[in-house]
Amino acid sequence: MIYVADSDNSAIRTIDPNGLVRTAAGGPSRKGYVDGAAADARLVSPKSVTLDKAGNLYFVDVVEIENTNTCTPWHRLVIRKISASGVVSTINDLGQIRITGPVKLAVDSLGNVFVTIIETFENNIVVLCPTPAPSASYVRKISTNGLSSLWVGSKAIGAVDGQGDQARFDSLTDISIDATDNIYVADSRNGAIRRVSPQGIVSTVVGQLPPSGSLKPVGTLTLGALPGVVPYPDTVSVGAQFNLYIGAANLISSRSRVVLTTQFR
Repeated sequence: MIYVADSDNSAIRTIDPNGLVRTAAGGPSRKGYVDGAAADARLVSPKSVTLDKAGNLYFVDVVEIENTNTCTPWHRLVIRKISASGVVSTINDLGQIRITGPVKLAVDSLGNVFVTIIETFENNIVVLCPTPAPSASYVRKISTNGLSSLWVGSKAIGAVDGQGDQARFDSLTDISIDATDNIYVADSRNGAIRRVSPQGIVSTVVGQLPPSGSLKPVGTLTLGALPGVVPYPDTVSVGAQFNLYIGAANLISSRSRVVLTTQFR
């Protein structure tokens, strides 16, 4: 079964192996914010979906709360769940954030949810339109008791490996978790795939972090032995036998893409 966040239709959709599409919750005529049985629930703008091993589906519902002559309006980010029995609930409200990129989710074997966030603290002035530079990129953890905390990274950008809030990222655009609860994130503007251990230790496994203060990566894609060079990766997924599948923009043409596979276990 494939699960889709259909943002503009305010819905979570499913696609079965025969290609039949169904609406699991929400719908264009039911836009709003209401928890409850999936048939009655209302969604605003779901942006990312992930499943846990019990069949519960988690998604980010993004509520725009300001959009008056601004490039980066404030949004309210709400993490919601559709249980295996079909009940929509809110597990955490991350509050108001001025996001400048995708918000992605992953859930570990214990049921902890991890959220990647890119935000800006810049003023909304015309020179920043349409996409201001990120001021921070980090991963938040929502524990099984619903409490949210900063897991790795901080309210600053950079290119630093380390533990917890000592690590620095720049534009986290995707997240995936392997069978042993290691997290992998696509750190796009740093040209790297970063790994976060279950203890919150960040290391770089694909690509090479730029030196402090340097320009961001614009190099040529380099295959072969790790770490290689992967300019601007924006998707990452862990497959069987710990293979990583990485999507990145092809620098030769903005309309084409490359998909890479690497194994480091």
